[in-house]
Amino acid sequence: MLLLDGYDDLTPEHQAEIAAWLPELIAAHPGNHVLVAGPDHGYAPLVDAGLAPLFMRPWDDNDIETAVQKWAAAWPSYLAGSGRRARPNRDNTPSDAAIKAALNGARGLSATETTLKILAAFHGETSRAPGVWVESYLANLALPENVRAAAARAARVEIEHHRITSDMVAASTGNAEGAGDQGKLLLDLFRRGLLVEIGRGEFQFRHRAVGAYLAALSLKDADNARLREIALDPRWELALGYAAGIRSVDAAAAARLEAPSNVLVSTLTGLTRWLAYLDSKPAWRASVLRQIGNLFVQPGQYPLVRERLAAALAASRDAEATAIFERSLKSPDSDVRRLSALALGVLRSHQTVPTLVGLVRDVDPNVQLAATTALGAIGSDESYEELARAFAFGTEAVKQMAAETFAILPDVGFETLYDATRHETLEYRRASVFGLRRMRVGWALIELYRLFLEDQQWYVRLAAQEAIIDFQTHAAAKALAPYPEPSAIDWLGRWARQVGIKSEGVEADVLGRMATMPDATMQPVAVQALGQLGMLDRAGMLYRALLDGQPTVRDLAFRSLADIGLQHDAPLPSPV
Repeated sequence: MLLLDGYDDLTPEHQAEIAAWLPELIAAHPGNHVLVAGPDHGYAPLVDAGLAPLFMRPWDDNDIETAVQKWAAAWPSYLAGSGRRARPNRDNTPSDAAIKAALNGARGLSATETTLKILAAFHGETSRAPGVWVESYLANLALPENVRAAAARAARVEIEHHRITSDMVAASTGNAEGAGDQGKLLLDLFRRGLLVEIGRGEFQFRHRAVGAYLAALSLKDADNARLREIALDPRWELALGYAAGIRSVDAAAAARLEAPSNVLVSTLTGLTRWLAYLDSKPAWRASVLRQIGNLFVQPGQYPLVRERLAAALAASRDAEATAIFERSLKSPDSDVRRLSALALGVLRSHQTVPTLVGLVRDVDPNVQLAATTALGAIGSDESYEELARAFAFGTEAVKQMAAETFAILPDVGFETLYDATRHETLEYRRASVFGLRRMRVGWALIELYRLFLEDQQWYVRLAAQEAIIDFQTHAAAKALAPYPEPSAIDWLGRWARQVGIKSEGVEADVLGRMATMPDATMQPVAVQALGQLGMLDRAGMLYRALLDGQPTVRDLAFRSLADIGLQHDAPLPSPV
């Protein structure tokens, strides 16, 4: 396996160079898996090089708790310092209250944000605002004032140029002759670990969050014209989030609210991320939440838009978000109810447990599964009891979902699943298999083998056998494969011959033609393929497909437009 790390940290020019020789590298090492750590947008060159996009999920609750416990164990040594001879002082072990503060509200944070939150909590800072965590980190570094000011200048330069050099920093101060002095300050920041060298005399911040916060400090005295100027610049988006916790950014928020929408609704959803950085309630907050709430429940809304709005609203960490989702549980639209149930689980809405229990028996099976998952995600004693009832008395699908939910709850779920594998009821034992197959612990695999070899019911043995095969063949990993060129798509060639197209080298045109023909089977497949292959030049066909009579085609066409926008880092205009 070849692992190439840091692609997303390169300048656009360097990224283009790497993407150009990647096909040669892959060809030179046939039979090897190649992994490139890249961005979650603008990855079209990597797809063109023959790689398939794979998105990493955030840390789950177990990952976060593991990180907190390991930091707690290492905290005395961390305070002692790796370069000192002083022995760790065990009296410095974080208190239970500090550990609880580190865990509280950490769900959904990035790994960097989680770490900063842990460090802040262990230093006694319990604020919910990420900007306060970064400030706590910087304060404990005890940077001299001139070094901190240099760091802020360097952060602003990195946002504008994707790299930092002494000449660029000097130019940003209006003193081009001061490059030597700025170079010394950059070297100081490098030695302190804030910067990493990416080329001779070129630097970047080691952690993007720290750089973005320092850049936000440079906006303290910026006028409204400047805020409006950078409001829609993706390079400044994270820094503006931090700035929202430092000063008023009403002008930037207004610019985003006035801007035309795109298929990813990112101009609107980005503002919910800013809300997560606040302890106050700015004037634009109510407008953002109202717009998102209305669009979320709007009849006929595109499913992808509804999903992105729900995720953004949950990520805002705003109390009103919970109220919006609670009201939406009564919607006649099953998709709204499903997403609302999932979001309330993410938000740990304890007061909605009784309502979610009712939704476990909803008329729509997908809503039933969402409500079951949400009960496990809320994490209260009451919700765990109701999850156990769903496991015992729900439909077959609900039992399976409850088992899979228990599989990620070691404290309450492992024992439940173990007991279920020995239960006299057939449905219990079979459902437990779906939980065991999701786990990656030794005893789970042993139990699967036991059920496969010893259970008296073939229905249980068959489920156990399929789970074991998944373990042995690493089915999930084998499912990853690069997107094929249109000329290598077998079903496309067969369809072309079937409709009388025999010319070679026109496969992309054939795919476009298929996407416009009213074929209930092949049209949706072609529409989806246009997006996966990132065919920006076929976007017009996808916009026309939004008027198709089949809801499935309309949904896939919209998702394909979003795929193309993400791949090429060019969000396409919204059709409405």
